Amino acid sequence: MEQNHKEFKSKYKFTLVVKYIPKRYQNLTDWQLENQRLVYDFKDGKVNEAHLQMIVQSVKKIMKDGDPCKWVVCFVPASTQWRQYRRYSRLARYIHQQTGCDSDPKIVMPKYDRAPSHKTGRSLQREDILMMEDFDYHRHFILVDDLITTGGSFRTVGDLLMERGALSVRGIVFGMTIHPQTKNQ
Repeated sequence: MEQNHKEFKSKYKFTLVVKYIPKRYQNLTDWQLENQRLVYDFKDGKVNEAHLQMIVQSVKKIMKDGDPCKWVVCFVPASTQWRQYRRYSRLARYIHQQTGCDSDPKIVMPKYDRAPSHKTGRSLQREDILMMEDFDYHRHFILVDDLITTGGSFRTVGDLLMERGALSVRGIVFGMTIHPQTKNQ
């Protein structure tokens, strides 16, 4: 089964950890099923040691031995504040311990609880986002997203960071949705 992903142009470069095929597809290979499980685990805040190290190495590569004080790692908001903390708290602490740069799940938060976008079909909107006040946004940002399909939420948060004065925005995406091509296409 050949895969492709919806092509989109992201104005913000990002590093990808795993490719993800949605549950609705049948006859998936072992690696495809494993990647599904990894994405679901990530969404539950369970990241294995190997993937923690992979994310930290991606952060270090993006920083390129730069001053960690000039970098911030933040996260594309989850659907609820509770999910935001559960998903990103451990990862944020680990990134900070390993790199020395600021990393906090509260920098960009969901303003209020909403249904997940995969259930509503609606990307995160500007009015859904609460950004930390009294925070120095005049630094470089690494934006972490759990799963990217069209890039809408990632782009929205990146744009808001730039409007607040970010020097640059780069990304690390844990999973990217790809869709198997069928013989009928």
